Amino acid sequence: MLAELIISGWALLLKWVPSHGGVPGNERVDVMAKRGAESNQPEFPITFKTICNHITATIDNFHSKSFKDFSGNKRWKCLAAEDCIPMYLECVEAIANFRLTTGL
Repeated sequence: MLAELIISGWALLLKWVPSHGGVPGNERVDVMAKRGAESNQPEFPITFKTICNHITATIDNFHSKSFKDFSGNKRWKCLAAEDCIPMYLECVEAIANFRLTTGL
């Protein structure tokens, strides 16, 4: 379900909320969590790292597909090595970093 939301363009923030913390919608989420806990579980345990890797791969695939769709059949190549520009930079800083990295 999270992957479907991400693919649909939603930005997700997962946050733990203490039970009955006075947060609107918390009761609804409690009901959903109970349903999830009562539903059939996988025969083998899934680790937190596996879930994180799956979410990361889904997001990466979404961005890759979006870029291909956006660029159409244009020929392009990656000018900067993967992960050389930190994702936390503001747009202006990322552009400057890209230009310094690639010499463009």
